[in-house]
Amino acid sequence: MEKNLVNIKDMYIEQLPYDDFEKTIANKTDYIKILNGKWKSKLLNKQEDDSFVKINEDNSDWNFIKIPENYESEKCNKNKYYAKAYRKTFVVPENFLKRQVFIHVDINSQIDLWINGEMVEGLVSLHNYNITNYINDEVNEIVIKSYKDDNRDASFEILGDVYIYSEPKTYINDIYVYNKFDYDYKNSDLFIWLKIKSEKKKKIRLSLYLFKEGDFSEDKIIEDKDIYLLKDQEEILIKKNIKNPKKWSDEQPNLYTLIF
Repeated sequence: MEKNLVNIKDMYIEQLPYDDFEKTIANKTDYIKILNGKWKSKLLNKQEDDSFVKINEDNSDWNFIKIPENYESEKCNKNKYYAKAYRKTFVVPENFLKRQVFIHVDINSQIDLWINGEMVEGLVSLHNYNITNYINDEVNEIVIKSYKDDNRDASFEILGDVYIYSEPKTYINDIYVYNKFDYDYKNSDLFIWLKIKSEKKKKIRLSLYLFKEGDFSEDKIIEDKDIYLLKDQEEILIKKNIKNPKKWSDEQPNLYTLIF
């Protein structure tokens, strides 16, 4: 199952994977592993090549840092550097290994990413990479190279979270949710765009629940139907009319929870 927090305005949504409905409403997932904490890093000048991405490459001259970083984590003149490199080792949880595995890197700059010495090509959405074909069941090494953009004032440090997460072989790859109120600003059409990926053609059951945020006391199913996946990636648009929803305002920031 997938859980998403949405409000009255358009937004891009990041989903979290859960085993079942009870774990979803309790916000307890077994499919996320946080990689924050101690990493090693090094500022790079333009004369340096990418040989540092090799497995077990000597990194004795790298500094220990903590992720997420502070903007001023490196006490030096950053203007002479064009990029910053990061590395860390990690073990993939056993319950991830027969599923799709992704990594999320919350950073504002362009990055290159290597797992076990191989550059990852599987960018699936903003900040998220599919690393299923690059990992092993032992110790893995991740290397990240973030680039400074001289055309805008943006940090090339990792100021947010880094984590891996897993999805089943048929999963929701992307979600976009928006709404449109009627002329009286009373009722609203809710539009839900889904991109579903699957390794093979199959029939799935799609159930969609909408709850007032924090209130799961009533059954609020708004869609329940079979979906036929005829290719490895299907796009689905769902439209539902919601009667008199609670409105968002600064004084009353009403939220809703979508569960798929």
